Amino acid sequence: MTDNSEMFRLADELKILKADLKNLKEQVLCTNAQISQVEWQLSQLMEDSNLSSFIRGDSQFIYTEKLYVSAYADLSEQLFKALRETGNGDLIKEAVNPSRLSAFVKEQRELNGNALPEWLEGLVNVFDKITVTVKKVPKKK
Repeated sequence: MTDNSEMFRLADELKILKADLKNLKEQVLCTNAQISQVEWQLSQLMEDSNLSSFIRGDSQFIYTEKLYVSAYADLSEQLFKALRETGNGDLIKEAVNPSRLSAFVKEQRELNGNALPEWLEGLVNVFDKITVTVKKVPKKK
């Protein structure tokens, strides 16, 4: 018979750790928003002062402009065609969505007696990860 006190202790610890992680993720989101706001304000002051950089204490602050581009999902085929036609097809990289691949392999294993089909052997790395899900139980009235 298993000692329930150890199981319950670990369950309580897991619940606390998952709550801590959730709080940390919320803190990161909040801090990133604050960083973006302060960064924008500082960059505006630097731009208004015509400063590309300055030193404060032991830190150098450098005004940098970065360009971020993403393809419109519904226009990706047109983008790929345009890139190929202009000799820039080497920018295109084929990819398989990891979640969809996992679901597909799970389905294939179920159809193949829980074994990976031979044609997939050596092409995908498969491992099972055991986790314990924690859900809130509604209070009894």
